[in-house]
Amino acid sequence: MRKSWLIVLSLVLATSLAVGCGGGDDPDPCEGLTLCTTAGDMQCNSGGTAIQTCAANADACLVWSDTTTCGARQACDASGTDPVCACNDTCNTENATQCATDTVQTCTADADGCMAWANTTDCTASNETCVDGACVGGSVCTDGETRCEANWVETCANDAWVQTTDCTPDGDTCQVDDSVAQCQGGVVCTDGETRCEANWVETCANNAWGQTTDCATDTCVIDNTVAVCQAAVTCTDGETRCVANWIETCASDVWAQTTDCATDVCVIDADTAVCQTPIACNPACDANACMECDTLVGTCVTFCDADEVCNAGTCETTVTGPLGDPCSADADCDSGWCLTEMLNGLPMGYCAAECDGDGNCPSDGLCMDLGIPVCLDGCDPTGNDCREGYECIDLGEGLGVCWAACDADAQCGETGYCAIDDGFCTCPPGEHVDETIPDCVYDDCDYLVCEDLNMSCDATAGCSGDCAACDACLDVNDVLSTNHCYPADATWGGECVTDADCPGTGMPGSDTFCDGLTGGTCVQVDGPDFVADGQACAGDTGSMGVTAEGTNYCFEACAATADCRPGYYCYTDLTAGICLAINDCATDGCNDEGELTCGDDGYCWLDGCAADPCSGMANSDEVCTGIGDDYRCGCDAGYFWDADTMACELFVCDAAVLTSAGLTGQDSCDGTAIYDAGANGESSCTGYNSIGNELVYSLEVPAGNLVDIEMVNSSFDASLWVTTSCSDLLGSSCVVGGDDPETVSFSNDTDAMVTYYVIADAYSGCGTFDLIVTMGTSPCASDPCAAVANSDGVCMLVDASTYACGCDDGFDWDDVNLTCEAFACSATAIAVGDTAGDTCNGSQNTYTMGDGDCGVGWSANSWEELHELTVGAGESFIISVAYDADAVDAFLWATTSCGDVLGASCVASADTNTDGTESIVIDTAGTYYVVVDGYYADECGAYTLTVAAN
Repeated sequence: MRKSWLIVLSLVLATSLAVGCGGGDDPDPCEGLTLCTTAGDMQCNSGGTAIQTCAANADACLVWSDTTTCGARQACDASGTDPVCACNDTCNTENATQCATDTVQTCTADADGCMAWANTTDCTASNETCVDGACVGGSVCTDGETRCEANWVETCANDAWVQTTDCTPDGDTCQVDDSVAQCQGGVVCTDGETRCEANWVETCANNAWGQTTDCATDTCVIDNTVAVCQAAVTCTDGETRCVANWIETCASDVWAQTTDCATDVCVIDADTAVCQTPIACNPACDANACMECDTLVGTCVTFCDADEVCNAGTCETTVTGPLGDPCSADADCDSGWCLTEMLNGLPMGYCAAECDGDGNCPSDGLCMDLGIPVCLDGCDPTGNDCREGYECIDLGEGLGVCWAACDADAQCGETGYCAIDDGFCTCPPGEHVDETIPDCVYDDCDYLVCEDLNMSCDATAGCSGDCAACDACLDVNDVLSTNHCYPADATWGGECVTDADCPGTGMPGSDTFCDGLTGGTCVQVDGPDFVADGQACAGDTGSMGVTAEGTNYCFEACAATADCRPGYYCYTDLTAGICLAINDCATDGCNDEGELTCGDDGYCWLDGCAADPCSGMANSDEVCTGIGDDYRCGCDAGYFWDADTMACELFVCDAAVLTSAGLTGQDSCDGTAIYDAGANGESSCTGYNSIGNELVYSLEVPAGNLVDIEMVNSSFDASLWVTTSCSDLLGSSCVVGGDDPETVSFSNDTDAMVTYYVIADAYSGCGTFDLIVTMGTSPCASDPCAAVANSDGVCMLVDASTYACGCDDGFDWDDVNLTCEAFACSATAIAVGDTAGDTCNGSQNTYTMGDGDCGVGWSANSWEELHELTVGAGESFIISVAYDADAVDAFLWATTSCGDVLGASCVASADTNTDGTESIVIDTAGTYYVVVDGYYADECGAYTLTVAAN
């Protein structure tokens, strides 16, 4: 779900305010302190420079206090049972030496026993040089002596090596022959070729022989044309064998070449090596079928190994990999699904699989939510049984999955670059993935979009002239920072339009954001300018760094609401006061003198309609509607509102024809950006706005027909919706919509052909996609619900072949018997305190909130359990749910009727977090049914439901 992180933070903080309600006049001595829970607990401080212990202060408040300060070469390490001050050694052995240019460095230990290199002797003071950790004098070389260095002949003159001859221009190589270096022409050897020389294996590299292996006590021999070190071979005098088409005969316990078979073939016949004339295969063997001639018998045989198959003359392995194995294509995996390194960033690729309908996976795999249910390789969190480049992510209860954690470029075979901070493989700096190849390509100006960083682009400024770079501020008065340019007066909490308008050294859109609330507000999230909780962020003395829910933020500092700009209030329940957007303006007002208006979403907005901008506008009905801090004007029939020109422009329907055959290779980047499913200001049939580019299609649907449409193979944040009017730019007449996945189903329940308009849209971005269309007769076409007892007669589609009937109060649809059965309420009574439960033991998607979102914006689709709570006159309760693990995206709601499976009588709901926790408040007397639910249909798990007096 897409939720503004700042809105989520505001709701979390507002909830924490509500939980602390109580009476009493004495101030709480612990208020405002950073508290801990258990005396004696230890942790590292935020800077990693000391060990802290949880202990009571003079007011009996449990607080963290520094108890052990780590040494200058130490850092606090909390990876064990208790934190310790661990050494950051730069060397291992005390008194060991090394050279730093011509200075001897010695490995020394400080008072804490931490080892580090220290400069001890400057060799230049005695006209010496440092060699192997010691000062060495004497001659460097002997005058007239020669050597080869980087294909140059170097000659010693006045005790120094001097380049005298470059062998490269003539195509020669520098070779040492009888201790004399000289340029030699011709091909000396072939790269990779080996030979035996003075009991060394020598290997050819760059047309020159180099010693690679000292055979020492073994013997260098040629085995099948390859030089290898071989242990002493014992043999029987007179015994023969074949080696590299030679007959070798044993004499005095040593093998010696005796006969070169030349054009014949050396074979073993009756345990004796003999030269035999080869027998040709007739007809010739088909190399494309991986066949070669066995010249001993004149028969074609395969040259593939037993575990290989032939593919157009190439032997390929038939072995595929299980979950978590490396892969480069789907065919490499048992499951037929490879998450590749190039496209997905997983080192050397990762074999994954689809979870089945019950969330089960093959072998030890675990079903995880990666936007869609995906099976990942299971692992033991207490060990390290993941392959190189991966780590075991601890999921709790002894479960874990192997996931990307590369720490070296060598672990990234396709991209060649490891982003160590996040553990994924990516293209090197200055390059990006071209998914059409796929491969890494150099950045160009179109890709960088430097103007989004308030910068200009130089097409050849980076990568030694091979790639583009953002190089200068578009406005010379802006501040040039690490990653972008921003106005000189920009501050954290200050007004902004784009992410790049915010200050600091972070990256806009990654850790630096302009949140789209009242007037825009600059916030940094886990960015580089955060210093410490309760301290100003770097470069902005008016800012405040705070930590909430484990995340570090930079906000505007305040002591009271008067310090914040209109539309914001001073929140003081953290380490220090920060300005947050007012999110309940109906109660709190907008903190201004009239320039702001209170929106339906609870936030304050500039009144875009205050100046009556639509009055007198051509082709407009002159009705102004506020849209956040902006506005739109209503347009006459045949015209649409263009947010770029801020005018009513002539509308021409440009819909392509769509049929049941579907379409492939569509590209929305060639389309318009004027349709927005969420722009009617009331609701969105996709669940979100769709402000990206779109393509429009007309689809004729016969009477009584059902249609399924899927938008697939899209690499951008797509959405799909259907309307009955081509000019329905705001989604007001939307029939159905889908976003994650982009799948819709609808039916023509009329008795005539209807033309629908299919909008292949996007929440953001654009790109290529395919449309799959399935059309058939709707199961509701025959009006099956009309004869169902206890039904309201409304037929609802479940899928292309399944329907459900609406049922009267007290009855529920039985999708097995296709009847409305009497509803049996099964609710557990709860009161103040904790109640344990497990939605996996409840019902699956019986309670869906299908009649409405109850103020949240979407429905609850998961497994659920039901609880009954009685609220007396004057009582108020906070009801909170916390799933034991974060595997469930919690949804908590309450209704006044046990049989209200569709949420028609919903009184409160909450779905603001993704960490398995939610809270609602009920403060009106009555009996309520609290549904512990979830957003995703396949999620369930153990939880604790807490009822507390408010």
